[in-house]
Amino acid sequence: MTHTIEQHQTRRLSLIRDGERRVLAQLHGLLRSTTDELNEELEKEALEPVTVEQLHRVIQQHLFERLHKGDLLAARTLLQQALTDVEARLVESEMEDDPA
Repeated sequence: MTHTIEQHQTRRLSLIRDGERRVLAQLHGLLRSTTDELNEELEKEALEPVTVEQLHRVIQQHLFERLHKGDLLAARTLLQQALTDVEARLVESEMEDDPA
């Protein structure tokens, strides 16, 4: 039974790696074709062409910023929740201290 589970896990990981390679190949092709399209437009306007590497760096920077923006939003949410909890405790404490 354990051997069968290990075989399934190994096969699953193999398929995931194959899928990753396929996606990366498609992304590289998309980068090349997009760069070609951009360069056609830039050439019409007599502007300097871009390279695949330049476009790749721009995309990486954008993804990095998006990732950390998500981290920042999550941190703000946690901080806001903590502040709300503290305020609620302060109100409870004041109500307990003031039996009026």
